[in-house]
Amino acid sequence: MTGVLRALTPDAVTAAAAEGGAPALAVGLPTAITAAAAPRAFATTSTGATLDAARIWTVRWANPAAAALLGSGPHDLLGNRLPAAYAAAAADGLPGPWMQVVSDVIAELIDPDGEEFAWDWHSASVDTPDRGLVAVQLRVRPVAESSADDPIFVVWLRAVTDGERRAEEAQRESEHRFRALADHAPVGIVVSEAGLRLSFVNNRFAEIAGGHSESLLGTDWLKTIHPEDLPGLLEGLDEVLSGASLETTVRMISISDSQRWVQFRLSPVTTPRRSAGFIGTVEDITARRAWENQLTYQASHDALTGLANRRSMVEALTQLLSSRRSRDRDAAVLFCDLDGFKQINDTLGHDAGDRVLIEVAQRLSTTARDHDLVARIAGDEFVVMIREVGSYADAEAAAGRQLKAMLPAIRVAGRAVHVTASIGIAMARDYDTATALLQAADRGMYEAKRSGTGLYRGAQGVVAARPDPEA
Repeated sequence: MTGVLRALTPDAVTAAAAEGGAPALAVGLPTAITAAAAPRAFATTSTGATLDAARIWTVRWANPAAAALLGSGPHDLLGNRLPAAYAAAAADGLPGPWMQVVSDVIAELIDPDGEEFAWDWHSASVDTPDRGLVAVQLRVRPVAESSADDPIFVVWLRAVTDGERRAEEAQRESEHRFRALADHAPVGIVVSEAGLRLSFVNNRFAEIAGGHSESLLGTDWLKTIHPEDLPGLLEGLDEVLSGASLETTVRMISISDSQRWVQFRLSPVTTPRRSAGFIGTVEDITARRAWENQLTYQASHDALTGLANRRSMVEALTQLLSSRRSRDRDAAVLFCDLDGFKQINDTLGHDAGDRVLIEVAQRLSTTARDHDLVARIAGDEFVVMIREVGSYADAEAAAGRQLKAMLPAIRVAGRAVHVTASIGIAMARDYDTATALLQAADRGMYEAKRSGTGLYRGAQGVVAARPDPEA
């Protein structure tokens, strides 16, 4: 709400009295009290006057119809003091006493951040001497001509028919069942009756957000959304309030600063005399997301070394070969196979062999650049995709660095193990598919291996000697 009080027509109190005998009364300050006598912080009205939600309100006038509905004489109502706003909550399943409801509604009307539905009809109860507890509805309006010194509010009342009463009781019973179900639901549940302001959150949502239910009502729940995800969520909420459903995943930050991934599923809801709202569920998917990320990682990485696997290498090469950027075709593939690795497994055991493979993976990664890709595609076979190489010579120089990285001994099972490798080289510009490119580098590796150990075979058929450890 804008906080600017809507005005009544002139002589509103007189008009109410003459409105076909409709039950009406006026509420204001006690005549002996003025703003000067009880100064406070006031909210500005459309006429420049100011009002205060904390003031003492009393019944200043009532017509006979209102007195009859409330089970009292008109003069008996005058001077009755309203309770403080929000002084008492209604009993479970019952509307609040009419004077408490009037006081609460006035507080909402005056509050610049008050609820828009304060202008609607509200359910209340009247404790009459002859009929017991009677259900009524009331509506409150400010009188435009009244000033900050003597503000006046007109209250219209109407009796609730048996049909309306039964409908309200059915609605309260439905709300009671909903809350009972929501409070034991395994997912968070949120309800907005107007815009972004939540009127209900269940216990599970409070647990996910890491706070108390009361602290998440209104728009305060938006403070728990990660700042980077909030704009997208607000955009989605605008669509919900326009009638669309929404399913989205965002991060929430709890009071303890822990971050959780949650999935919102929201549907629009429009209630009588209300602005558009929504209802939905909030599911904590932090564990599921971590598990999905782990599965994705495992599907694209070698479990032993943590390098990319064959699948990731093929996908990267396919993307590179399909790129329209000419510089992406200036790439090379180095196919590296360890010499005599089977002997290490046979003599020292597979645990020792695994440690050798892990060390080789680390050394190959160290020689590669950040934008290169190193993969283990089979037992002792590794592939390095080198991006943006200018010539065959650059690719051969990279192969030489990799062979040199193998020279230091690897200590496993209490022994110093020396490992050499054979490398085949193929240039991406000469092939159309990832499979053909890898096969070419594989053939080069076997040509190098037939020529000895610790060698590489260039794409032009040149077999280079093993690197000098002192170089």
